[in-house]
Amino acid sequence: MGVVHEACRNIIERLQRDGTLAPGWALDEAADLLWTMSSIRNWESLTIERGWTIKEYVDRMQQLTRRAFVRGPEET
Repeated sequence: MGVVHEACRNIIERLQRDGTLAPGWALDEAADLLWTMSSIRNWESLTIERGWTIKEYVDRMQQLTRRAFVRGPEET
């Protein structure tokens, strides 16, 4: 999971560098939350235990990630 956390941190760093990280996020906190959101346990809970399709999972996680971490037009 260390490699996954590093990838999450890189994503958040790019958002921060581009000026598109949503307000109120510190780099480490955002990276930690994104890492937790992408955990295997969450995927298993939703796809295996709750019956989500892989497409549903990916679509919803992408949507949630954008809403949580990407600055909206009204926040510029």
